[in-house]
Amino acid sequence: MAKIIAIANQKGGTGKTTTSTCLAGALQLLGKKVLLVDCDAQCNATDTYGAQTEDVCTLFDVMTRQGTVEEGIQHCEAGDILPSDSALKDIDEQLVRDMGKNFRLREALESVSGQYDYIVLDTPPQLGLALVNALIAANSIIVPITADRYALAGLSQLSQTIGDVRRYFNPTLKIEGLLLNQYKSRENLSKEVVEQLPVIAQSMGTTLLDVKIRPSMGVRKAQAERHSLFSGDTAKSTSAEDFKALAQKIVEGGYKMTKKKTENVVRPIAHWERANYSYTDLDNGGMQVNAVGIGCSNCMAVFRKSSMWAVNFCPNCGARMEAVEE
Repeated sequence: MAKIIAIANQKGGTGKTTTSTCLAGALQLLGKKVLLVDCDAQCNATDTYGAQTEDVCTLFDVMTRQGTVEEGIQHCEAGDILPSDSALKDIDEQLVRDMGKNFRLREALESVSGQYDYIVLDTPPQLGLALVNALIAANSIIVPITADRYALAGLSQLSQTIGDVRRYFNPTLKIEGLLLNQYKSRENLSKEVVEQLPVIAQSMGTTLLDVKIRPSMGVRKAQAERHSLFSGDTAKSTSAEDFKALAQKIVEGGYKMTKKKTENVVRPIAHWERANYSYTDLDNGGMQVNAVGIGCSNCMAVFRKSSMWAVNFCPNCGARMEAVEE
């Protein structure tokens, strides 16, 4: 049976599609049979693979039971892919009254799971049925992040979503780790953010992976030319080396904590304060609900009050909390 890995972060621009496509390619280099599933209506992974979207079976058709995974899989030069198309943006509306809507992807993938070693899911940044289906279908998650404060904001939202999915649908879902993407070691901001990440990872019950993905022109060139990062002159890029190291770690099943000890990280001092937020109620057809939670005075990240009441540090920025403001 295939191991199903979701690449997820509820923030755009963190490199989810790049991570998905390059990880799939790197696993293939190791002799593994891999299926990439594009769960994003933006179809970037589909475009990168050069897959067809017109008059073919796509993920939308599979989830609405108008087609099967076997009918949808395309065998492209870069590898096997179940493509997406723009119709996927309407999946929440299409399945709003369906009692089993959250399990459509997991059930569909069961028919091909025995044919692959790994199934990689490229997920959308926004919370909705496509993301929820991916997290329910997955065995584990890799969270790509960039070393900037805005990218870290998506981690708090993703952490809450994962908590809900575990509670109601997939209790064994594991976070493999946080993956630093587009990492530039010479930038001061990158170093500052990286120092906070072990604390944030610990609060999410996971680790900061010891593989960091360095930026390179090879990724952009491979995507523009619609070929694998691991073919031609792009195969020698720093990003290709890093993704091969990540794939090797996954195959070996060996992840390491970063050597930096979290207790030595100097954290800012902040406090909890009242804050408004909205969320998608999965039990009521994806209805948007406004609520009052608590926010970190340092990074302004907002959390559900019930889940953060007794936490003495912010999962988003790592700040130590002096008190909870009623």
